[in-house]
Amino acid sequence: MYAIFETLEQYNAKNQGINEYRGYPNDKGTMTYAPENPQQTLDGKYAMRIVIGLEEQFTGCEQVESVEYPIDEEI
Repeated sequence: MYAIFETLEQYNAKNQGINEYRGYPNDKGTMTYAPENPQQTLDGKYAMRIVIGLEEQFTGCEQVESVEYPIDEEI
């Protein structure tokens, strides 16, 4: 599952909230829950993976089973 955010600001706010909830950065080397500079989805939104045990942190967020990203045409 993925949570979908319309703006990078919304995405970063959720990421920061989860970082605080999980205690990141931590002494095990985990710096952040999700990337701080995510790639936009095909429809220009931002997706964050929802891991098992954190579902309650995404209450009220749009949730989808999968996301699509633009194909990088550089070879």
